[in-house]
Amino acid sequence: MINNSPPIIIKSENTTLNNIYQYQILSIEYYNNEKYVECMKTLNKLIELNTNDIIALCNRATCNYKLELYKHCIKDCEIILCKEPNNKIALLRKAKALKQLSNYDIELVNSLRKKANNSWGYLSVTIDDNDEYDEDNNNNNNNNNNNNNNNNNNNNNNNNNNNNNNNNNTINNNTINNNSNIKNNNEIYNKNVSVSSPKTSTSSIYISTSPPSLSQQQSQQQFHTMTIREQQQQQQQQQQQQQQQQQQQQQQQQQQFLQEQQMLIYQEQQQQFLQEQQEMIDDLLSSPPLSLSEIHQKHQIQGDGNNYEEDDEEEGIIVKSDSMEELNKLLEQLSTENIATLISQGNTFVNAGQYEEAIELFTMIIDNNPLVPSLYLGRGTSNAFLGQLNEAIDDFSRAIELDNTSSDAYKRRGQSKVAKSMEQEALEDFNQAVVFDKEDDYDIYYNRGLLHYQMRNYERALKDFKKVTSIEPSHKLAWNRIGLCLNVNGYPMEAYQAFMEALKIDPYFEASHTNIGQCWKDLGKFYPSYQSFTKALEICPNYSNALHLRGLLFFNSGRHLDAIKDWNLFLKLYGSGGANSSGSNIKTGNHYSSGGGSGSGSGSGSSEELSSIIDVRQFRGIVNQSIGSFRKAVSDYDQILQTNPLHNCFYQREIALWTHHHLNTSLSTFNIDRFINCYLKTFQCQRIPSTSLTCNSISLGFQLQSGFNQSIGDIEICNIDQLNSEQLSLFKEAKRIGEMLQYNCDGFLTNSRQKLQCGLSVIEMAQTLKKLWLSGNKKSNVFQLDGKSSSISTKKHTFGWRDLYDIGVKWRQISEPNDPVWWGDLLSPEQFKEGFGSHTPIITGQCKVVRYYPMFEKSFEIMKLLLPIQHPSLISNQSILDQLESATTCKDLYKLMKKDFFVVTPCYSRSNENKVMEGTRLTLQYIHPEGYEFAIRTPSTPYRWEQYSQELDIIWDQLIDKVFIYQNIINSKEDQIDNSESFEPSELSESSESSNQESILLDEISELILCLSFYWYNFMPLSRGSAALGFTTLLGLFLSLDIAITSPIPKNQQPDWEAILRPTTTSFISVIKPWLYPARSKFNLQTTSLVSSQFNTIKKMIQVLNNSNQD
Repeated sequence: MINNSPPIIIKSENTTLNNIYQYQILSIEYYNNEKYVECMKTLNKLIELNTNDIIALCNRATCNYKLELYKHCIKDCEIILCKEPNNKIALLRKAKALKQLSNYDIELVNSLRKKANNSWGYLSVTIDDNDEYDEDNNNNNNNNNNNNNNNNNNNNNNNNNNNNNNNNNTINNNTINNNSNIKNNNEIYNKNVSVSSPKTSTSSIYISTSPPSLSQQQSQQQFHTMTIREQQQQQQQQQQQQQQQQQQQQQQQQQQFLQEQQMLIYQEQQQQFLQEQQEMIDDLLSSPPLSLSEIHQKHQIQGDGNNYEEDDEEEGIIVKSDSMEELNKLLEQLSTENIATLISQGNTFVNAGQYEEAIELFTMIIDNNPLVPSLYLGRGTSNAFLGQLNEAIDDFSRAIELDNTSSDAYKRRGQSKVAKSMEQEALEDFNQAVVFDKEDDYDIYYNRGLLHYQMRNYERALKDFKKVTSIEPSHKLAWNRIGLCLNVNGYPMEAYQAFMEALKIDPYFEASHTNIGQCWKDLGKFYPSYQSFTKALEICPNYSNALHLRGLLFFNSGRHLDAIKDWNLFLKLYGSGGANSSGSNIKTGNHYSSGGGSGSGSGSGSSEELSSIIDVRQFRGIVNQSIGSFRKAVSDYDQILQTNPLHNCFYQREIALWTHHHLNTSLSTFNIDRFINCYLKTFQCQRIPSTSLTCNSISLGFQLQSGFNQSIGDIEICNIDQLNSEQLSLFKEAKRIGEMLQYNCDGFLTNSRQKLQCGLSVIEMAQTLKKLWLSGNKKSNVFQLDGKSSSISTKKHTFGWRDLYDIGVKWRQISEPNDPVWWGDLLSPEQFKEGFGSHTPIITGQCKVVRYYPMFEKSFEIMKLLLPIQHPSLISNQSILDQLESATTCKDLYKLMKKDFFVVTPCYSRSNENKVMEGTRLTLQYIHPEGYEFAIRTPSTPYRWEQYSQELDIIWDQLIDKVFIYQNIINSKEDQIDNSESFEPSELSESSESSNQESILLDEISELILCLSFYWYNFMPLSRGSAALGFTTLLGLFLSLDIAITSPIPKNQQPDWEAILRPTTTSFISVIKPWLYPARSKFNLQTTSLVSSQFNTIKKMIQVLNNSNQD
């Protein structure tokens, strides 16, 4: 064993004092620059010089708090309180650290604060870390100030003393005031320093005092009446001090020379010792390893060189060291050739995978040498590899007890704790490993980064992985993880660059190719994504993650049959939890591809593997349900439910069976939303376990669907050639119209199936409305519905705006059974009353949602504008208003508000100028760890429902009246064209006026259509899909007027967000009109057949949608 003990140097008292001063200044500098690890290392040196240094202990407690090492912070505080029971800084710091722990003792925290509040002599000391727990401590400090004032006899003198002390006791970031010199404070006042952050923006050092002696109080009172004689005596004392300082400098120079000589001698001896040890190790490694029985035999013959007589207690007993110096002496005593040989042999067993033999050998050595940390490291590592995690943690803990500066022991214990899902405890170990790391061990940072990533703290994970690449630039796994963090956080192009760095190191690294595919998918780019996934599968044909994620790409693009092929292969390879699966490769679709890694894993490889298998099986079931292979879908759902009876695929199974029972039933005879149990729909949206439904089935009116009707077959995949001519004509027109649905924004994949259902929905809406327009009278029979297929009522009623939207809802429900698209007022009565509604995140946790993050800046500014109006009690003064004005991030705003909150956007009525309706809710919530959710939430409460229904009713009636007039002009114009040969000049003039009137009416109707869309977007009455359905209906309304929208939505514009973030119809129209009106083109709808007759059953709807990828 190599002895790494430092040379023993005898220091003079003055040298020690100088070192203390330097370490103090250095620690302050590190702290002010937020280099807490370096600060702690410096403080450790101070504590080695003086174990009773309360100052250093206070400061180290603060650093531990900053590094989130809360248990270590508490230990430091307890050490301080053993020495100074009334140390206010330690009391407050311990209270804050305790509050960071789960299940903390609130009574203990309050007692610590109370004791701190009653502590005497601490002036205005506070513990301010700019976090949520500072306010309580500041309140305690205010109380303490009052107590101080009451304890002083003279208020004026007290104020002066407080001011002087505050000036002397604070050291700013940039300069160190001579009056606040730490060395002088320690020598004269014996004051205790604690590193903290003051209420101002700069970091400072606060000095806590013990009660002054009576002589010190008297000297302070007589300070202003000093005599001339006393001044002369003081000058003489200063001269004597200068002479003493000169003598001390000479002694220091002499001592430094002696130290340099001692160091040279030590280095020569150390070099010789290292050379001898290396020769011994080389000989050992070049010889074949001994068997365990041979080691036992050799150990019994030779002994270990450290066997002491049991009765020689005074001279031979080895005890645990209490200091690093004693520990190093002990290690030197144990560094015999025989011990080194045995330890090396144990490590050879570990490296060869002979873990049980290694454990037996290390245990044998430990029995005779229980104070050697490396023995516990070796045995703990073997236990960890064998999955004996409790034993491994015990061994690593013992190693830490013997050497609490062993970064390797902290790291390995952290790895073992991660494997036991002890995430917070593991994080503390990794943080401590970083503190004591002396060799830039990048594996510590990599393991901590993995843990941060697992805990969804992607920003901290990113910092750790970047640290790894700064130490080891060729670490491809770290580059891959950097890309993962960036992509999860909403920066796909920056992530792409990181993955390319990994591929520069290893061009055949399948994980990075897969993750690049995910980047392109997140950006909405199908072909680059497909190429990257395919490249990964060319390198590794059975790579589970690429199969999983490419399947999702196909599914989200409407290529369902291709998705099934990938998932079939995945489940064939891994579906049984199989031999080919790997916990480091199989991840859910949301976590992308890790590409394996060294060090700690998640500790739940098997659970993640099972979760990924379940995800793939569920998606395959959804796709089979979508294309009409209901029996295969239910089979997949059943397998999932056998593994997890509470899985939410229960709801999809019930809907699949219901749909199959009604495959051939005419759509004019029922409405899906009214037939499906309202509690089933609600629990599906809320992802509530199915037992809440099945165990209360009688009271909730729920009945399980019966099994398959054998007389009803599944839907066979048919070719486009099997469509009749009328169906084919509708199919082609629908594909062209559906292209207009596509958003030209990052994050929106083109989906052929959704576009086709949109086009068919648009045509059916237009055909239905055309009949109404031609009737010319709202009281005609055409306007009267029997209610069988309506969501608003089962009774007879006049066709209204909701019946129009029902058409689009029906197509969306059948085309995408994965999306729970339900009317809000047809969910459970309890949830409707409570206000369950749509939810769209812009930022979630630390992730910026690619689709919606471009709306953040505008939404954030609206929130800032509304806060003083809707939360006046929280925005109460000019200072807070200034902070609100300067806020640019969620963190800034949450720090100001100090709680979760929301603001409601105004939506002004068009029919009543004085009526302001509730728009959407812009919400801000804290998400652990260190993240926020910034989102829009739109509740469907009965009050909101009534308000928006009234507004939409008014606009719908106005629209019908305008269209009737417009249709009369069109009819009259067509009659004139038919009789054009007999036109007189006066009649031609009338025709020109009619065209002008037609143009004006068309603009007025267009404005009403946009008003209807504006209130629909703000209403958001569906649980999912309101935005897409809003634009689909807009296209249908124009098409009913024989007008098609022929230009796509402009780049980076999302009409639903333009409506949600604007208060009036006028402001919304001003944004949409410039591109929409020029895109209006004439289109003869009468050339097409009726969608409602050609696709009048669910079976026929699914059959045509299955051809969405064909031309």
